[in-house]
Amino acid sequence: MEKKRAGFKKFLVVFLSFLFLLNGCFAVKAGWKTPTDIMEISGVTVFDNRHPCLFVDGNGVSHVVWSGKNGTDFEIFYANNLGGSFSYKVVTDNDKDDLKPRLVVDSEGILYMVWQEETENGGEIFYLESSIGNLSSSEPINVSNNVFEDWNPSLFVDGEGIAHIVWQGNATGDWEIYYTKKTGESFLTPVNVSKSPLNDMYPSLYVDSNRDIHVAWNGYGDKDSEIYYVKSSTAALDFSNLVNVTANDFDDYYPSLFVGLDGLIRIAWELYEEDRGEIYYIKGYSGNFFVPVNVSKTLFEGVHPSIFVDLNGKSHIVWQGKEEKGEKRGIYFSNNVEEELFKEPEKVSGNQGDEEFPSLFLDKEGKAHIVWQKNVDGEYKIYYSETAKSVTTPKKGFPWLWAGIVIASVTITIVLLYYHYKKGGIMKHVNYSQLLQEASCFNDGIIIIHPSPQA
Repeated sequence: MEKKRAGFKKFLVVFLSFLFLLNGCFAVKAGWKTPTDIMEISGVTVFDNRHPCLFVDGNGVSHVVWSGKNGTDFEIFYANNLGGSFSYKVVTDNDKDDLKPRLVVDSEGILYMVWQEETENGGEIFYLESSIGNLSSSEPINVSNNVFEDWNPSLFVDGEGIAHIVWQGNATGDWEIYYTKKTGESFLTPVNVSKSPLNDMYPSLYVDSNRDIHVAWNGYGDKDSEIYYVKSSTAALDFSNLVNVTANDFDDYYPSLFVGLDGLIRIAWELYEEDRGEIYYIKGYSGNFFVPVNVSKTLFEGVHPSIFVDLNGKSHIVWQGKEEKGEKRGIYFSNNVEEELFKEPEKVSGNQGDEEFPSLFLDKEGKAHIVWQKNVDGEYKIYYSETAKSVTTPKKGFPWLWAGIVIASVTITIVLLYYHYKKGGIMKHVNYSQLLQEASCFNDGIIIIHPSPQA
């Protein structure tokens, strides 16, 4: 009798191991490398580092810009990991606060940057185009160049090397969204994109392969804030067909916009209800957006998203958030590579200090890269991480029908064996360890069971 029980237990162990292996085929994560502090540079004293922006070039080199203090005011700093570790350069060196930089790097290694600079008049948008070696000697251009406040720039450089810029400006008594582009050595007179009585803020810009201009922002009305979107050709510069993307009773902020090669517009943003935020996502065409999707699915907070769409038209999103009220903010990641539904959010880093304002980029191999600011003992530093493998390749669909048949068959076998066991008629010469000798979980998610010959 004891031998019978031992044999039955061995069978159960093998069966449960099979189920565990099956489950392991689906517990696949992006595999983020340990975050590194890019400010760990000997002899450098830069503190209060904030609002990083990331760009990964065609050679896989990560370029980062951010604002930080090496004296009494904020300056713009630039770093890359061309030599395997990050080294930095000072971009600005003046007695004003330079904040919220944005960066693009072209195939020839030219850097394009914009940022906001606090002036006696309130704020201006500055632009710089330079090789890495000439950063310290290149002269920035004042793009907004007015006596009003101008903040929160967004930059895009099209396939012809033309820089396009949007920002929020207060020239009419309320905040509006303005657009300009570079023509020769100068910029066009800024064009009012939003033209509304709302306070329009935090624009996000994309110029597609047809050189159509796409802009999204959040507009504050009398009731709540909504996400607005508009499209125009570069020739017409007609931004009259505004679309209210959200049109709900909640507050919607901080859109992040990306247009895929399929022409679909994707927008991620923060939807805020009472005392908590969630990251929402929508896609569609300029006159026809689909139903929004909750991406973050957090218990408490998800804010400040950054979106990137891969060559397969799949969306990848990072944001800052927390799962419980009172805990430190962390960086989260999700995508919809496997299905149209977004996977459960994956935490990129720990919560030793508040982590905020992530910036996401996918390289040509499909690996994801992120930079963000982190509060370490009251001091903000810039952190960076990347995935070890591509996040863009979907797993092959699992053969659910065959898996169901296998699981049902094994279950029936257990029931029958248990029945025989209770009746005392269990087969005496069955070697249960050979029933499931080998089970392999491959990258494509297929379970293969190799039968063993009877001894």
